[in-house]
Amino acid sequence: MKPFLKKRVRAITRRDIIDLIDKMVADGAPQGAVNHLRRLKMLFNWAVGRDLIESNPSFGLKPPVRTTERDRILSDQEIAAVWHAAGELPAPYGAMYRMFLLTGQRRTEVSSMQWNEVVGNLWTIPREKVKKDRPHAVPLTKTALATLGTLPVYGGNAYAFSTTGGERPSSNFNKIKQELDRLSGTSGWTIHDLRRTVRSKLAELRVPEVVARKVLNHETGKVDRIYNRHDYLREKREALAKWEKKLLALINR
Repeated sequence: MKPFLKKRVRAITRRDIIDLIDKMVADGAPQGAVNHLRRLKMLFNWAVGRDLIESNPSFGLKPPVRTTERDRILSDQEIAAVWHAAGELPAPYGAMYRMFLLTGQRRTEVSSMQWNEVVGNLWTIPREKVKKDRPHAVPLTKTALATLGTLPVYGGNAYAFSTTGGERPSSNFNKIKQELDRLSGTSGWTIHDLRRTVRSKLAELRVPEVVARKVLNHETGKVDRIYNRHDYLREKREALAKWEKKLLALINR
């Protein structure tokens, strides 16, 4: 949405939105264009509800490509290839991709990690980042801590994965992903597919369903969310340790 940051919401036209979406598709990011359009529709609906604009300029615009439920997970060979290729990426992207695999957390949560969120071997993602009613605690394995240890620490609230001295989180995901595909010899997967892969591997390792959901901070039923206040921290740590052991076995074959 960067092209719109300097525009008043009333000044954004339907043509502006179409041009943005078409450019994203032309730049090789059709799924990103779909996601952008969905967020814009939500934003403009909110603006209409707050009487900031009279009508939604994105109303009736259709997604530029058909979306289907993804089921892509990486094979063991692909996991190893991506891990090793990540080591050849420019900093901080290699460490970032390895953290996607080690933790199974969302792209925005990993890429916007700040050093003051990490205390010892625990990473606590603030609730405003996870958009839930409470923070999300992610136990960090030895390999995860070693991966973070390759990054410069600019300050307490500085971003861990940054090319601007910690001032802003890294971006440029499309270009880096293309380079990672080339280096690893893999393709046809997204960052979110890494998250799905971790979830599938936890099931393969016989991690209980409720624990696997807690590791990834997946939504649980409303009743369970209200009445079950157990933090599952020990169980999450054990689950991620199991996955770390499996991952290390894959990359050291």
